Amino acid sequence: MRISRRHIRLTTFAFVVILLMITIARLFHRGVVSKPAPVKETHRSIKTEDSEKLEKLVSFNRIESYPLSEELTNNDDFFSGIDMKTFTDPFHYINGKTSDYEFNEDTMCRKIELSTTFQVSKQKYLDADFAKYKVALEQNPLYAKIIQDARDKFQPKIPEEQQWFRFAGSSVWLPQYDCHYMVSRIMYSPSGIANKAYASFLYIQLFDKNWNELPETTLSLPYESKQTQKVVNADGSVQEVVLETIIAFRDVTYPSFLPINFEVQLETDNGKYYWGPEDPRILLRRSPLGYDEPVIVYNMKHLDLQKRVMNLYLPFPNVANVLRKRSEKFANIEKNWTPFISRRENQHLNFIYSIVPLEILTCEIDTAVCDFLQKPVKQDYNYVGPLRGGSQLVELPFSDLIPKTVQDRFKFPEGRRVYIGWARAHLNNCGCGESMYRPNMITLIEDYDANQNKYYFKLGDVSEYFDFNAYVPPWTIPSFDSNGQMIESTPKQCEGRNVLIPNSIAYWDIRSIIKGDTLYHRKYFNYIPADEPVVKSAKGVLKHNVADVKKDVKPRILFNDHMGVTLSAADSDVSIVHVRGLLNHILKLPSLLDAGTVISDDYSFEQRGYEFNNKCAMKASADYCSKYGERMAKQVEAVEKAADPDHI
Repeated sequence: MRISRRHIRLTTFAFVVILLMITIARLFHRGVVSKPAPVKETHRSIKTEDSEKLEKLVSFNRIESYPLSEELTNNDDFFSGIDMKTFTDPFHYINGKTSDYEFNEDTMCRKIELSTTFQVSKQKYLDADFAKYKVALEQNPLYAKIIQDARDKFQPKIPEEQQWFRFAGSSVWLPQYDCHYMVSRIMYSPSGIANKAYASFLYIQLFDKNWNELPETTLSLPYESKQTQKVVNADGSVQEVVLETIIAFRDVTYPSFLPINFEVQLETDNGKYYWGPEDPRILLRRSPLGYDEPVIVYNMKHLDLQKRVMNLYLPFPNVANVLRKRSEKFANIEKNWTPFISRRENQHLNFIYSIVPLEILTCEIDTAVCDFLQKPVKQDYNYVGPLRGGSQLVELPFSDLIPKTVQDRFKFPEGRRVYIGWARAHLNNCGCGESMYRPNMITLIEDYDANQNKYYFKLGDVSEYFDFNAYVPPWTIPSFDSNGQMIESTPKQCEGRNVLIPNSIAYWDIRSIIKGDTLYHRKYFNYIPADEPVVKSAKGVLKHNVADVKKDVKPRILFNDHMGVTLSAADSDVSIVHVRGLLNHILKLPSLLDAGTVISDDYSFEQRGYEFNNKCAMKASADYCSKYGERMAKQVEAVEKAADPDHI
């Protein structure tokens, strides 16, 4: 048989191609050639009616969407003045000091102390109807079985209503739906003892602008559903690719429990249970599709991990994931992470992992995989200082409604972002019972150095204990008779713990702006004049150089802002207070706007003495605790004296 030269060339070429493919595959297997890029999703689908609903959802009226009613914002009797003391960044007092320089703590505290006055509202309790959430619980088959199994085992002898506790209410404002979305922890304890709980569940309620609970309400929630398939890459690795993303809506009726699955054990070695999600914290992010959606984080024991770890949950698509550090094992207990999110980056959720020392994590929302942005050397891997997580952190309420000319008056140094929140310090034996918890306002400063592609985070300001004039009930220490019946007793202040914890900044927004002598309501923000016309008009009147006029005649700007803070006291309630005028104080803090405090290198970062703001705040908080204990002791003595006429 004769074989043509052309056929030989084709056969040789095919052989070379096959050999080349085998060689490339082997190189992939050895890791010499990088893996192929992830396959992008092939198709995104949405029904016409859902597309119209989505368009309507993202194009709501931001001007009209204010989280507090005029009935409350315009009611001066609803607010009263309150003082707060903060301790600011000591940078200018420690920068460049030699190693033998001796700092005097009292002197430093006086130098960095700032006092201010703003307004807080009367406290309002946000209750949940026991009968309603009992019915809602029974509608979830898994939850109903968990409770029934516990009842069968423990045979509770006290009334059922005394077996349930609700606290840790955390809320965000959903502007598209014109309502507040609150998640709280509902805890089941068959014994009626709060610190011997069996299981917890997360309960959602909706509230209107007056903070009245909305009756049974159904929201149509958007979500993305991804259809995936596992494929084998050329190097033998397995990869999950997105074949199609479906955008749709689902109806959810509130109040209701979040359908978070968890496992329980009826028998434990130490007799402790605490199953289910605990200590929820919530914040708002702008979704990739343009609508605002809540993101919830909580801690929970996982039987497969044998640990309490942090979890991330997206309620709109109903997706839950364990938050995992990419390059580090779990600590003994993972809890009290303080979440915050940047308006510019909605694909990542950040956390203060610990406040002292200051460790910062960033986590991908889709994968729940976390990396440290800042991780100082820590002597004790499991150490947690007295200042701990409270509410989430939020950025200043400078939305796109605020004219650029106004925002530029309060422009941060380049590369800087600022977050505000309410932490809480845990002080032991400070003068009121075994321990005290109270809110402390903090500012978190983020300085980013683009040249090094490196972040520097620090606490800019820390306040003393701040109680919002809220009532703190005494801690209940239950006791039982020989038949297992709870003995009714009147608890006393400063016996056991004394606890007031901030759970969330429910909203923060600006109602009106005063520039010079003119007040501009929200819908007229775009009429606020720039500073330049003032300079030009003044030039012909005042006998100054234009440069002098520019400095002298800039009219002052004041903000009429409102912030809602949700609180829990004695692990037994949920309430809210409204703060008015806090932004004006925040913008006066030197730690925020002073370019001289920017950290751009390792030398100036965390110099000796950098923690004085926290030290001074803890010292002032301990003084608050001591004085509070003395005041409560006098009140108890007065009550006892009034009840006993023979008391001397």
